[in-house]
Amino acid sequence: MITIGNLAGFAVACAVGGSARFLVTRLVAQRGQATFPLPTLIVNLSGAFLAGLFYTGVAGDAARLLLLIGFCGCYTTVSTFALETVRLARLGAPQSAALNVGLSLFGSLLAVVLGMNLGQALP
Repeated sequence: MITIGNLAGFAVACAVGGSARFLVTRLVAQRGQATFPLPTLIVNLSGAFLAGLFYTGVAGDAARLLLLIGFCGCYTTVSTFALETVRLARLGAPQSAALNVGLSLFGSLLAVVLGMNLGQALP
């Protein structure tokens, strides 16, 4: 059942996830790697890890939905990944574009597995 409280909790989870994405992106970008979309990769990998962790039942069902759909949904995004990959290819850096696809895809799959394993190992 959808309630005002559920929607408010979802809005807060989205705000926290979006804010966390902004902060992580800024912190990683300050390290100065303009030729590769490292901030997006870090956000996607850490978001995949958190999704795996939250999915395993670290929280109750209602909290899990807020964490997965609200926080993780606003923290990670495929649209930025896709845009940056196409931009790299159009800028004449097909190797960087392919590296971004490979690291993001396989790194995210591995991060989900690691997050799930940790979630299952926690009491």
